[in-house]
Amino acid sequence: MADAARFLGAAAVAGLTAPILVGVFLLESAAMARFMNGRVPGAVVPPDVVRGLEKARDPVAYGLDLAREIVRWARGAHGAQPPASRPALSPRPAGVHVMSLNRQAAVLDVLR
Repeated sequence: MADAARFLGAAAVAGLTAPILVGVFLLESAAMARFMNGRVPGAVVPPDVVRGLEKARDPVAYGLDLAREIVRWARGAHGAQPPASRPALSPRPAGVHVMSLNRQAAVLDVLR
């Protein structure tokens, strides 16, 4: 979130007026986080998050809690607007990337 805050601050100083999409990926394990870092261009999972996933008794719950925290942060302190209406349960929530369809229930939980 600190990196995102720095980026949003720099964008504001530069006069950027286009909407900025904050992406949140539901991490389920340290292995998934390392894969994101090594294989997904532009993805950066901070080392402290990888360590947290490694140490967590329930890495899936840890990842969901982290995603909820990021969504709250983006919606609250940084001007992000929640959807005007709640997405329907089917076929997929608005704004959720196709790769998340296999975890639709978790995505909906994070967005609530």
